[in-house]
Amino acid sequence: SELLLPKKSDNKFTEYQLSTKAVKYETEIKNRSVLANSEWIKVSVDAITSKNELWHKAYIKEFSLTNPAAIKSAQLICFTEIAGKIILNKTTVNQELKTGMVNYLDVTGYVKKGNNDLLIDFPFEAGTKGFLLKLVIEYVNTDKVEFNSDGSWSTLDRYVLPTLLSPMKGLKPV
Repeated sequence: SELLLPKKSDNKFTEYQLSTKAVKYETEIKNRSVLANSEWIKVSVDAITSKNELWHKAYIKEFSLTNPAAIKSAQLICFTEIAGKIILNKTTVNQELKTGMVNYLDVTGYVKKGNNDLLIDFPFEAGTKGFLLKLVIEYVNTDKVEFNSDGSWSTLDRYVLPTLLSPMKGLKPV
């Protein structure tokens, strides 16, 4: 780049020319999966029988949001091979969870400060199908919290999903 600066000398203006060398920056693009830190959780069961064909497999994650700042946004990123239902803080998330693709769901209105619980319900299906999940919560003070699918989740096999009247009993680790 060049810069011309006038300078007063004996009532005349003299031009000076300044130049700098161009700087080249090396860039490298790396592919990184949006669900890279999430662990695959098997959803399906080994076999469907007449005794379990109407049963559901629920996965539960309890977490606490203790940051004093207000919640700016909450996004649930999920890949699943079985259609499921998401219940966040005992409220059904009214957004479709599509199979075979990465879903980006805005769940900002469902999370709250303090204790939260995320439940994902899948009907029994035979095979080796599963899901990957990440919940990203951003605060107005630029802090960010992430919760991934991993071994800290609990699971529950039931005919009827837990409600306010039927608490979660019989939870097992994933």
